[in-house]
Amino acid sequence: MWSNHLKDREVNYTRFVIDELNIIPWARPIINSFNDGGGFISENMPIMFELRFAYELYKAGFSAQYEYNANQGNSTIDFKIETKNINWLIELVSIKTSNAAKRAIKKVGENKYQQILSSEYLDKQTEEDEMITAIQKIGEKVYQKNKGVIKFPLTQPNICQMILVDARGYLDNGGDKYDYMQMSWGKNGIPPECIHYSRTKEGTMEYIKGIFEESCPIDSSKYVRERIHYLGFVCENKFTTSEIKESAFYFYNHNLMSADDAKIAFESFPLKKENA
Repeated sequence: MWSNHLKDREVNYTRFVIDELNIIPWARPIINSFNDGGGFISENMPIMFELRFAYELYKAGFSAQYEYNANQGNSTIDFKIETKNINWLIELVSIKTSNAAKRAIKKVGENKYQQILSSEYLDKQTEEDEMITAIQKIGEKVYQKNKGVIKFPLTQPNICQMILVDARGYLDNGGDKYDYMQMSWGKNGIPPECIHYSRTKEGTMEYIKGIFEESCPIDSSKYVRERIHYLGFVCENKFTTSEIKESAFYFYNHNLMSADDAKIAFESFPLKKENA
């Protein structure tokens, strides 16, 4: 029996994907990582996501370099994909809630939480906690307090850098586009009833800042703002071919690109939606 979070349809589709990718040389290292990690176990879900992403690249007619070394920090980037005009460096991250992340949000009253570290435990993880935790996890793919910048270099001509989030672990159902928008941009453009708030150190209630905002209090935000061109979010449910491509939401970094420039660059993205 699979774990409660590892569904039969995910296992069946990923098994199909592995069979298809077995003959693709650049995908073999991903399959090896999957096998070395124990195969079809819940702990391997992030690598299973990598496999399905690689399969969509393959079906779209692209190849990739896996675990690309961009000579920044001591970590590699999951995928380097060359297109006609732009090289894409894409890191995948699967959102899971840890006990440490739960302890990082302090409850100070009914429906009020502090966006600061605390040694106190929560009895229950809230939606606001989950959003802050997700933003932290995204930022850790660029910068970690004890290690510094770990993988993405400063921006370079004709290179786009992206973090693609496997959001299934967020709220146990992936949330919605307004959650992803707030994680990226903050409250701008979001209906008032869909905005999430938390309590600050000063005791005031403020909306949770997006990681691309200069006012975001998370340490890694500065480095994300200066290095990451796009954030993508996807929540698979059906586990079918092209689901990642067709269901993902993407948000550009306004600190690095204008809306027009972001639209032009995204035309070269390998998994751009057909109707985008």
